[in-house]
Amino acid sequence: MSKKNVQAQKNQGMALLHSGRFPEAGKLFTEICRISPGDAEAWFMLCAINGTLGHMAEAIRCGRQAVVIRPDYVDAHYNLGQAYKRLNDWREAEQSFRHCVQFKPDYAEAWDNLGYVLQEQGMAAEAIRCYQEALRLRPDFSGTRYLLSALGGAEAPAQAPAEYVRGLFDGYAGHFDTHLGKVLECRIPDYLNQAVRQAIPTDRRGLNVLDLGCGTGLCGALVRDLAHVLVGVDLSPQMIEVARAKKIYDTLLVGDITLPCKRPARPMI
Repeated sequence: MSKKNVQAQKNQGMALLHSGRFPEAGKLFTEICRISPGDAEAWFMLCAINGTLGHMAEAIRCGRQAVVIRPDYVDAHYNLGQAYKRLNDWREAEQSFRHCVQFKPDYAEAWDNLGYVLQEQGMAAEAIRCYQEALRLRPDFSGTRYLLSALGGAEAPAQAPAEYVRGLFDGYAGHFDTHLGKVLECRIPDYLNQAVRQAIPTDRRGLNVLDLGCGTGLCGALVRDLAHVLVGVDLSPQMIEVARAKKIYDTLLVGDITLPCKRPARPMI
């Protein structure tokens, strides 16, 4: 296959990504990597796609291929670091983010992530230095300032910044249900459902239900039969997207749970 044809396939793959058709894009970039195994950009894209789909082992394999071909491929090192971070492999994530700041010293997001993985390893002093560097480059990183305050490197805010919470749960959305149910064995949705049914007469149906902090819809699914109208509100757009795919709610809103009574949040469906 000619370089021109490979580029045409890449363009097609990007179009699929922009339309949210990640599995199809993954198949296309897999074929590109098979035909053109020395194409670092194709391996990078395949790493990103697999990371988005939650296939972390495959994302790591593809990311490694990209950086073997191009050792100074900063974005590939960053995606690789994110994949290791998702697996709580802090040492490997640390190495990936160190490569990022080595090749691109003004990469604020990489400094931020490097600080986080160092913090997880108990290396507080070095984590503080990384967070401070991230904030020097990007003073608007409120989530970074929040993490820095937890280490005593800045004044603690009254509450966790919305940006920090949103980023945390956006990254958690793809495996939230599995992690909460199978790993943590969390029963809170079941207990809440039991409490609601004990408080409501058995013949009571057709309620207007507002699920604040609905997440991926774990509670909404349990109380759907009680609701005439079921509205979910969550700060994380990615958690809302997972809930939307379940077709549980009549309306889903992205917003702070303290705001719906003050002003409308942004409707998703």
